[in-house]
Amino acid sequence: MAENNAKISLENKQKDRTDILLELKEKLNLDKMPRKIESFDISNISGNFVVAGMCVMQDGEVKRNLSRRFKIKTVFSQDDPKCMEEVITRRLRHSIPILNQDKSNGFGKLPDVIFVDGGITQIEAGKRAIQNINEEIILRDLNALDSRFNIFQIDDGFETHVGDWLDVDKNKFPNGLEPIIKKIHERGFKAGLWLAPFIAETNSKLFKEHPDYFKKGKNGKPIKAGGNWSHFYSLDLENKEVVMYIKKCLTHYMNLGVDFFKLDFLYASALPRYEGKTVCMVQKEAYNLLRETLKDKLILGCGANIINSYNNFDYLRVGPDVSLTFDDVFYMRLFHRERVSTKVTLQNTIYRSFMNDHLFGNDPDVFLLRDENIGLKLEQRKALTFINALHGSVLMTSDDVARYNDKKRALLDEAFNLFNNAKNVHHITKGHYIQILYELDGKEFELKYNINKGISQTYSVADH
Repeated sequence: MAENNAKISLENKQKDRTDILLELKEKLNLDKMPRKIESFDISNISGNFVVAGMCVMQDGEVKRNLSRRFKIKTVFSQDDPKCMEEVITRRLRHSIPILNQDKSNGFGKLPDVIFVDGGITQIEAGKRAIQNINEEIILRDLNALDSRFNIFQIDDGFETHVGDWLDVDKNKFPNGLEPIIKKIHERGFKAGLWLAPFIAETNSKLFKEHPDYFKKGKNGKPIKAGGNWSHFYSLDLENKEVVMYIKKCLTHYMNLGVDFFKLDFLYASALPRYEGKTVCMVQKEAYNLLRETLKDKLILGCGANIINSYNNFDYLRVGPDVSLTFDDVFYMRLFHRERVSTKVTLQNTIYRSFMNDHLFGNDPDVFLLRDENIGLKLEQRKALTFINALHGSVLMTSDDVARYNDKKRALLDEAFNLFNNAKNVHHITKGHYIQILYELDGKEFELKYNINKGISQTYSVADH
């Protein structure tokens, strides 16, 4: 009887754990049950002796043997978000085989869910770590591309802090960016780089050492432009030293060999009010500054005014960022001026397609086919990829394409075929469906897209 009671008790405990994980899956809108959960917290004594703790739960049970303590190595002040970014980056690197040949390190597989102690700044730090870049990852991704790609862009994360563009993070890029740019060119690709020229974050040297570089509002404080990183602020574009600094940064990377500049958060140029100038006048001057400095280099503008982008930018982002779930959680709009949302950006991609190749080339943001770190269902990822291929002048991804299986490679082949060869693309809206019609290889096709579900089906018009 005792043995039977113990068995029943164990089964009930297991059932309780499973129920909790199923409820967590539902509450967090996850694609699969969160079998492995890792939680992180930062601790210090009056800003000194900074450490981080990692607790692990596997199948609803705390695994003390998997817990870890980290000494913070790269942050030398009381900066919880930066510490959080460092420790999650270090932990994730232990589960990337190409970066860690020793399989006996004890960290095991990547977690299904990561929790961080803190607020939105710690969450943003965790997101940066997940999306992190470094020299090894960049070279790995570069070597995975074939000749159908023609641009390889280094994204946010190369700099120590947003705004300190000339300070490359030596922990991530010990050799700087120049050798990487040369390798990109050797592979036959244009070299691209992400920058946000009109802003700087609170933790940057620029913000701390040059408070006069930032336009003040009526309250006498710098004008906040967004909540990413450690919060960021608009530079004063009437300050001659600021203009010289922006030119210096852009010219530096142009001289290193960067061919393609993705310039982000450009709306920040016109958040300050300048006496005697309208918002459009300020934006026109700001965008002219970028074009005059970068000369004939390719520019992709993001978060920019559409009208003033004409004749200044080669490409323009025409919607918000793609989100890892179909529609990002509602409360994120409290923290960001531009709310990320795959649902919204896909509609912008379609409905703003009339501007493509007329005002500039449309950038619909990246497509995502990967299975890792994603909440989009496969059918939603397919719809995103094909709609981007049909409507954009650039077809970009942040995936590690080397990890694609045969099915994903076949979808990539199909996307390139649409991008390069589809003709006479147009659309008709009927209720919550958008019918996208196009010609390919002498045949007419219809892609029927469900706005609410984010999925699509493709038919041959002749057979349908």
